[in-house]
Amino acid sequence: MIKITIYDFYNFLRRPNDHQIQLNLKNKILFVLILFALEIIIVHVLVFPLLFLINYFVPVKLDRIGYSQTFAFMMVYVVFVVPFLEELIFRFFLTYRRVNLVVTREQWTRLFPYLVYIPALIFGLVHIGNYKNDSLLFYMLSPIIILSQIIGGFVISFIRVRLNFYYSTFYHFMWNFLFAIAVPFVFFSVTKPYIEETSAYKITIQELPFFNEDVEQTFRIDSAQNGIKSMKLKQYSMQHLLDSLYSKDQYYVDDVLINLEFNSKTGMRKDEFLKVLKKEYKIIKE
Repeated sequence: MIKITIYDFYNFLRRPNDHQIQLNLKNKILFVLILFALEIIIVHVLVFPLLFLINYFVPVKLDRIGYSQTFAFMMVYVVFVVPFLEELIFRFFLTYRRVNLVVTREQWTRLFPYLVYIPALIFGLVHIGNYKNDSLLFYMLSPIIILSQIIGGFVISFIRVRLNFYYSTFYHFMWNFLFAIAVPFVFFSVTKPYIEETSAYKITIQELPFFNEDVEQTFRIDSAQNGIKSMKLKQYSMQHLLDSLYSKDQYYVDDVLINLEFNSKTGMRKDEFLKVLKKEYKIIKE
């Protein structure tokens, strides 16, 4: 079934057609999982290396983390609400019976490839809003930057047509759950805190996957004559920290939610503290 599914998807990309296949429940689930695995492979083998290369020419800047991004918020809004709305807008109409009172079957067959290609491309372009770059080079490279979303748009369209709207929406749920919930949770669970201790200072940084409303947020800095004496952050954005210390939009970092503790025996200037952070994070001057 793997070869048949991949070959059918390849032909669908070449010439989309409105043809639904009849499968039992087990094979429908297998069909979805094959495409899920295929997209992950394509993204990791093709897209991620391209994004890594692009970062040498223009840093791809994501929006800062919001303190509303709790586990519950991510599950409800990012995993369920947004995918469902996107499927309604971009793919719900991809079946002839939705429009058979408006166009003929022959007209629908001619229009159908455009109804797949154009929404898939727009679906990708919508995700440009996830980034905060405003340079000309960024927009010139944006088709590559959003390539993952464009590929996803075609995969989900294929599932929508071959199975139905419910399976394509379920696929979208799974994809967002994997990258918005599962991957961050596992990554931060196994990542050890960054700890550096010298004769002059000690710093500990623990990264967090989600904001916890039940835990008090803390931002405390104690200054001495020579600069920062101590610092304690709980559930604080790294980008927000840079904005607080060095003024907004002066430095950029791939944002992450952190707990941070810092102590200096004699105090540390802000420029020296920035060098300490740069040992662990890629911080770019705007």
